Amino acid sequence: MKMKTKKFTLNLLLLLLVLLTACSNNENIQEENPKQDVKEEAAVELQLADVQEIVKSNIDGIYATFNRLGDEQNWNNANAADFSLIRPEVLPFATEEFADSGLKTLSEEYYCECDSFLKPSISYDVRFTFEQKNEELTVNAIEPATEIDRMGFAWNFTFIKENDSWKLSQWNRQTLEGEDLKLTQEEVALLFPYAKEVNFLKEYDSAEAGGKAYLFSVTGEHDGHEYENETARSSKDTSYVYDYQTESEEPQKPETSSSETQPQETEASDPSSGEVPEVKLTAYTKAELIAQLDELATQESHREYQSDYQMIEDFGYNYQLWDQALNQIYTQIKMQSTESDFAKIRDEQRQWIADRDAAAQTRYDEEGGGSLSRMVKVENLFTFTKERCYELVNTYM
Repeated sequence: MKMKTKKFTLNLLLLLLVLLTACSNNENIQEENPKQDVKEEAAVELQLADVQEIVKSNIDGIYATFNRLGDEQNWNNANAADFSLIRPEVLPFATEEFADSGLKTLSEEYYCECDSFLKPSISYDVRFTFEQKNEELTVNAIEPATEIDRMGFAWNFTFIKENDSWKLSQWNRQTLEGEDLKLTQEEVALLFPYAKEVNFLKEYDSAEAGGKAYLFSVTGEHDGHEYENETARSSKDTSYVYDYQTESEEPQKPETSSSETQPQETEASDPSSGEVPEVKLTAYTKAELIAQLDELATQESHREYQSDYQMIEDFGYNYQLWDQALNQIYTQIKMQSTESDFAKIRDEQRQWIADRDAAAQTRYDEEGGGSLSRMVKVENLFTFTKERCYELVNTYM
């Protein structure tokens, strides 16, 4: 009996030892697995090239979708976009929340047949930064100013990783007006992405920029024509400035006596500030609208020019005035027209925009590139748009 009891006790002890060993091994496995998972998660770290590709592919994908569906469905002012068709097509590039908010709002404005759309044209080479926190990615970038749209912008994007795919979940745009980026000469040189060669000429204090500016010699090619021109940009906000003087453009000083100096003329307007006043056409009859257009003409800027760049500046300023007026007139015509009549006007307006842009580009090509080419191109955009405003009012109002 004692022998059986001892044997039973020994077996029980062995069984307990086996169970304890198994539990200990199981705990070790459970402790090791989480550590292994954390290590694998932390290893997925995005590099700069990865982030640039994420931003570019998502933005390009969204706008390619908008353009394709717009062409297929013939969406325009008279035929509003149907977001229910757009939504499933943009979900590979954007979260559902952003699609239903930001992209839905964009769809309501994108097919307005206006001259410009809200599309980020950011630099991937200058001040492009990002921060990754697990499956959330924040990107900051700048959109350089152009010679027509005189002010640059700062963009902020947020991307969320869903099902192993990064998707746009938010974007914000703010003007660079009043900012001082303190861009270096090397950074500003990268803001000419389509140029073949960019050579630094000088750094100077610009009154237009309210600070430092850099002057470059820029060469490139457009439609088979090579061009070379001198271009200056502000280090503060990327805007083009035109208050530099080259040796060939140095104005001659008038002869004066030692006791008399010539006062400088005060300019009536300052398009170099980049600020274009908001245009509001409140009239609805032909006579009243013509009177308002005549008043708008008095707000144009026509200075005594010392360089082609000042003329580009003024023509760009005037173009933006008349472009605002054109869009308002077009909207009023739509409100006063029947659906069938407006369909004809819409087709005519589309053709007019294509003809205007083609004529302006032809003038650019004829001058062979350079500052004079840009001047005549912007002048054509301004004069054609102004003439079209009067034409639409006299014909359809």
